[in-house]
Amino acid sequence: MNELLAKFFRHYMRLTSWERSGRIYEWIGIAKLDRFLAGLFGATVVPRYKPDLTVSRNFLSDQYHRGRYSEVVNFICFVIYLVIMAFCLVHQITWAFWYAVLLSLTHLQVIPVERYKRALISEWMQHPDQLTEEELPLRPRRNPDQLRHWFYSPRPFESEKFYDKLVVDSYRRFVSWLTYMSQAESRDNAPPVNALKKRSLEYLDDFEAGTRQSEAIHWIGILEHIPFYVAFVSVQAWAALVWMIWPFYLNLWAIFLQRQHRARIMRLLLKRADSSSSLNPA
Repeated sequence: MNELLAKFFRHYMRLTSWERSGRIYEWIGIAKLDRFLAGLFGATVVPRYKPDLTVSRNFLSDQYHRGRYSEVVNFICFVIYLVIMAFCLVHQITWAFWYAVLLSLTHLQVIPVERYKRALISEWMQHPDQLTEEELPLRPRRNPDQLRHWFYSPRPFESEKFYDKLVVDSYRRFVSWLTYMSQAESRDNAPPVNALKKRSLEYLDDFEAGTRQSEAIHWIGILEHIPFYVAFVSVQAWAALVWMIWPFYLNLWAIFLQRQHRARIMRLLLKRADSSSSLNPA
């Protein structure tokens, strides 16, 4: 089954001949949407190839693997909302149906953005002499007060073992499965997008900041589904409520995974930040 799904996604994500230049996406406004989303999440836009430009090979590789992963995730989310729409139609909940349509479109619009970026990356890869070996840029390092945010700081009970008891590894395995589905070929062996790749304090600081962004997104995902629970309970649509367990699990255990990451690395980051502050008093 895994191999069948992997073949489906790899075939589905191949760029067609009319996509490879990326021009069609620019004509329909996807380039502007890409810049908007990049600005919203503080990301770097993949530039279009120009003979006088250079770009980091590591940056392109990171964008390529993250983009394929994002496309698979948003495709699955779109399918989940299609099922929710079907339940809404069956139970004649019109407002919930259109609400599901709206949410599905937010995921659907990400797919052409990722395909557009992949077209740009493919063009860059044809010019290896203009690719540098620069490392990915990191976010600015933060002070102890920024690290000790009241919402994101791990509580005393939040330890790695605590989240192990909540079977967070089940979600980690799911992320690994999604990564496998999104690889261009099974030999790629790309690491999961949320995996720790380095151990330097600067990288850990950047990684921890990324866990906060991811957690916030999944909290939004939980909150935006509350209207569906209300709608399905009001008409006693029990099968629909059972289906809603799936997106609830994906969002809540994703939050658990981000908080487990922080429980593992926060003590080290705070020790470094406190030490740095004492050496550089205001």
